[in-house]
Amino acid sequence: MQSGVVVVDNDGIVQLINESAWALLGLPTYSRHHPLRSVSPALADCYESWRAVPGENSLNFRTSINGRDLRSQFARLGRGGSGGTLIVLEDVSQLTEQAQRMKLASLGRLTAGPPTRSATPWGRSVTRPSCWRNRPRCPMPTGG
Repeated sequence: MQSGVVVVDNDGIVQLINESAWALLGLPTYSRHHPLRSVSPALADCYESWRAVPGENSLNFRTSINGRDLRSQFARLGRGGSGGTLIVLEDVSQLTEQAQRMKLASLGRLTAGPPTRSATPWGRSVTRPSCWRNRPRCPMPTGG
């Protein structure tokens, strides 16, 4: 899973962005010393939501440029948050794809179970009432 780092000051101005974060965000034209909103509007929305409710440290979003699913984690820097905010970005699109594959595999296993086998020609012939009529009957238990 690829990770990137962005540091913004208290005014939401990007002070540092590493190459991985820059690539994850879709290679934005503006990066250092520009407002976070001009670098990534979706990340800026997450940052503002986190500032409004600081207890939520991890938020997911989708980049508008390359459509990647990213998780953003926020941490205040300095005493009392006076040093800005550290934002760690993680590419979770691989996890999303893996979860989708697992769902499809389990769905495939469910549909390949016994009820589907009765829909095959052999299954229909075995479960047909005429087949059951031709079978010898089991003796009925007597109340004894």
